[in-house]
Amino acid sequence: MESRQGRYFQLELAPDIGQINKMETSLVQLGIEKIAASWRSLHKSLSQEENLKDQFNHTLSTYEEALKNRESIVSITQQQNEELAAQLQQTLTEQANMELQLQRAVEASQVANEKAQKQTYLQEEEAVKLPPVFIQLHDNPAGVKYDLPI
Repeated sequence: MESRQGRYFQLELAPDIGQINKMETSLVQLGIEKIAASWRSLHKSLSQEENLKDQFNHTLSTYEEALKNRESIVSITQQQNEELAAQLQQTLTEQANMELQLQRAVEASQVANEKAQKQTYLQEEEAVKLPPVFIQLHDNPAGVKYDLPI
């Protein structure tokens, strides 16, 4: 009986062992699929991270380039401002010198005009002068004439 029972168990167990093997294979397959799915998900995440990193690096390099350009523009503008300030200072100095020269020329012109007016006045006075009138002194015992202008 025992041998029948052992065989019976073996017969009964045989389909169960096949099922167990199928289940093990299915579990292994499911595990592989889960691992594969996890790997794909991880790969996708890493790819997205790499893309984001590339975008960040591109944005950063663009920003750095813009910053360099800005610094260059600021430097050029400062240099131009310094040049313009120097030109302005030179122009102001020249203007002050010209104003001083003009003032001196005006003063010299006024002096020349005053001299010319005096000269003209003296010339006019000479032209208008009356001839001198002579008088004779009466109590002149020697009879000497004295010409005195009146």
